[in-house]
Amino acid sequence: MFKTSTLFAASVIAALVAVSPLTSSSANATSTTTSATGSASTTSTTSGTGKARASACRKIVITGVRVGVREFAFTNGDVLRVRNTGSTLTSCGVLRGNGSNGYADKCGRSGRDWFQVTIPATRNWLGQSVTRGFVPMTCARVR
Repeated sequence: MFKTSTLFAASVIAALVAVSPLTSSSANATSTTTSATGSASTTSTTSGTGKARASACRKIVITGVRVGVREFAFTNGDVLRVRNTGSTLTSCGVLRGNGSNGYADKCGRSGRDWFQVTIPATRNWLGQSVTRGFVPMTCARVR
């Protein structure tokens, strides 16, 4: 015999699964095309929420002085690497912040958006190998 709370939880989960889309729709479509030179380019559209998803990887140049590449997109996240002005990194995504992970004064400006960058393998404080980090958008520009 099932408890009433178990049946209620099961009905709520079933209702949520029925409402939430499990397959990708045309609003979340991403297409890849190959040009005559053989290079692939990725086109991204906006999702149903109106936020743009990250498209292709791109190079960013550090504009701040001694910018820390952090493990998480928070100002108190562990610094994995430090990059100087003019350093080039590869960014394959942007994390749109919400206030909780904002920064008051990074590289002379405030903001809340972060570039997700690829770095050489680094060990974090738990001994795990980390190959991605975050840089404040105000400390870098797209090349």
